[in-house]
Amino acid sequence: MMPVRRRFRRMGFAAAAPLPDWPGVRRSFHIRQHCLGVQPLSLVRRTVAAVIVATLAATGVVAPLNPRPGPPAVAGHRVSVAAAALPTGFTTAVHPGYAFESVGFQWPGTVHGSVDVRALVAGRWTPWQQVEANPSEGPDQRSHEHRPITAAGPVWVGRGATDVQVRVDRGPLPGLQLYAIHSAASAPSSWSTWGAGRAAASPAEPGIITRAGWGADESWRNQAAGCQSDPSPDYAPAVRNAIVHHTDNANNYGPADSAAMIRAIYYFHVFVNGWCDLGYNFLVDRYGQVFEGRYGGVTSAVIGAHAGGFNSGSTGVALVGEFQDTEVPRPMYDALVSLLAWKLAYHGIQPTGQLTVVAGSFDQSLYQPGAAVDIWTVSGHRDLDSTDCPGDLAYGLLGALRFDVQRTMAASPPPVDPAKGGLDLVATDGGMFTFGAAGFYGSTGGLPLVKPVVAMAATPSGHGYWLVASDGGIFTFGDARFYGSTGGLALVKPVVAMAATPTGHGYWLVASDGGIFSFGDARFYGSTGGLRLNQPVVGMAATPTGHGYWLVASDGGIFSFGDAAFYGSAGGWHLNQPIVSMARTRSGRGYRFVARDGGVFSFGDAAFYGSAGGMPLPHPVVGLATTATGAGYDLVDSGGDVYGFGDAPWLGSTANIDLNRPITGLAAIPPPPPPPSPPTPPTPPTTLLPIPLIGH
Repeated sequence: MMPVRRRFRRMGFAAAAPLPDWPGVRRSFHIRQHCLGVQPLSLVRRTVAAVIVATLAATGVVAPLNPRPGPPAVAGHRVSVAAAALPTGFTTAVHPGYAFESVGFQWPGTVHGSVDVRALVAGRWTPWQQVEANPSEGPDQRSHEHRPITAAGPVWVGRGATDVQVRVDRGPLPGLQLYAIHSAASAPSSWSTWGAGRAAASPAEPGIITRAGWGADESWRNQAAGCQSDPSPDYAPAVRNAIVHHTDNANNYGPADSAAMIRAIYYFHVFVNGWCDLGYNFLVDRYGQVFEGRYGGVTSAVIGAHAGGFNSGSTGVALVGEFQDTEVPRPMYDALVSLLAWKLAYHGIQPTGQLTVVAGSFDQSLYQPGAAVDIWTVSGHRDLDSTDCPGDLAYGLLGALRFDVQRTMAASPPPVDPAKGGLDLVATDGGMFTFGAAGFYGSTGGLPLVKPVVAMAATPSGHGYWLVASDGGIFTFGDARFYGSTGGLALVKPVVAMAATPTGHGYWLVASDGGIFSFGDARFYGSTGGLRLNQPVVGMAATPTGHGYWLVASDGGIFSFGDAAFYGSAGGWHLNQPIVSMARTRSGRGYRFVARDGGVFSFGDAAFYGSAGGMPLPHPVVGLATTATGAGYDLVDSGGDVYGFGDAPWLGSTANIDLNRPITGLAAIPPPPPPPSPPTPPTPPTTLLPIPLIGH
């Protein structure tokens, strides 16, 4: 695993104890076995214990919910602290009457509040810890799982706690109820051997402890009202993004406690929150153990209950612990990287990209229902709902996390899907890197060049490309033909970009002073050569007809020639970073350009799908390419990290390679055209039979 980049060094990682040697448990987190289907396998070795699930009302009456033998024991006692609203500062002691490890709270309505709690463990009181209500965590408001209550917790207070003290930190809290949950200790007893069914080149599935492995009692699912009418899991059409959470409980648990903690969370989500199942899709503990969450299949698009208004299409991953003021342990971070790399690669998701989602109904959402929201494909819960989840220190790692996930995914490129097209990257030494359906037709990598390569253009067929050096020297590969160059000429300014004609029988070169050089069937329609520019030209794009072109300067100024229409510019704006590249839309009625910091500017009919502006990048952005559909775009930085927006698919990158020379440009390769429809057989001529005349 690559180390976290230095810009996030201040976050750091906390140390964690090694995993215990459990019988039958594999230590590797990169197990990949194949089986049929995607449903959980049966438990290899089950921990047999009596299940005791009880609810203790204020009267002390115990009502067993599931007395059948099976998974490890779980018991929950409910104590009514007070019926009246409790003010801030109210303190009381509660004696549940038996040993417990986790505590949670509930009160009616969506009332924000928090409670401080400490427990008596082995004759000593633990430090106070805050249990904050998180109304933003849960099902969408229109979901059959949504309930008009507020829950806080559960939090881990330590094994063998006997008493608890409660202090209202932020009130008033009406009808406060306390839940003391005991979950018997048991080590996870099986890893998953899910058959992902994808090519072996994809990142390996990490060792995922199945629901059976951590002792999930499947009879608990769908117990709540509204869940029993349709007990099957809810599925979205596809997984599109991941949302990182923390469970907001104490971090002083051992590796053998994790399964018990997850059973307690499962109990709380079902019997206290009234949900149909555990809310998260996956959970990761501080020791690097990965647990299957909500039932339905780890490779499926199971709709969870973890980010109100944004559950459909997302996978929710919870870090078990509290990371507002505590650093994320390195084993936990590494396991999170492995999990997300596998899950996102399986679904073809660009880890350093953005997409547009539509906000659902949820009163704690940051967005109005129906709002179109541009989010990172790997986001924190606080990006979507009113919460501090996943905590400041975990949230501060998300930028590094996206790049580490991309590096892991780049080491195992996805299988080629011609329908997704391809992507070419070129380095300053002319080294070519091809991804997806893009073919490799040669390069100048390793050759002694007079000047560095500065740009490239793909042929219309996608079966070749041109490279251009700063002296205007042209290198052709595949079906790209040589039509001339300025190599050997004494140029006033260096060449900075090129564009091919629609026929592929010519190309333009542009110098930093806006001087244009036309070759083949490319025609000259004007230039800024000889004019005094405020800033140098850095990019160009040809119109769809080939009868014009645009030039863009580093200050965002646009120059239009031929049939290229002017749709706006950033000239005169105060830019944080200079513009480095541009691309037109498929229609030619708009264009985009990108700055060195990844900021994207759209004009005309160019839709904005997001940008990397404001994100700490490992390298400056150097190129921009529109996807074949026109409904997205890719950015590339000089280190080969690729950023996808809109419908840009994950095709690969050089993020996992230490490059000898920086990347300087890219080209999007369209998917092959569909095969022609078979000709319709001719209709046989109709033969008219004579009709005999019947005489009178």
